[in-house]
Amino acid sequence: MILLTVEAKVNPNKRNEFLQVVNSLFNSNQNNFGYISCNAYQNMQDPNSLYLVQFWENNDLLNEHLQSEMFIVFVGAMKILLKGEPVVEIHTIYESETIRSIDDLIGRTFESSSVTKQNKIMLDIDWSEKKTVN
Repeated sequence: MILLTVEAKVNPNKRNEFLQVVNSLFNSNQNNFGYISCNAYQNMQDPNSLYLVQFWENNDLLNEHLQSEMFIVFVGAMKILLKGEPVVEIHTIYESETIRSIDDLIGRTFESSSVTKQNKIMLDIDWSEKKTVN
């Protein structure tokens, strides 16, 4: 499973527009084969710091998404709506465990797998290039 995260600082006066673009991306992904889920989160101290979290079945399916027309439109919108460059990370998850009850966490210890791997990537995007939409 692949975890893609994006940490973005949104221009305060463009926040609603950014959320609309993110919502469009989420809705378009619902039909993508290999797409598991996508969520957006807000930083509690800074309402203009947002986190996008996507789960994909594998690298190939994520790569298809990154080449899609919808993603290219999303990147164009980010160049206009964001304040600075986003931080993009891709993590490969080799194993996971679901905890069914919060009570099951009390006194529990977890061990890290020796095969855990984290990939940080830089997408080939010039985030500093601002474009205007007509």
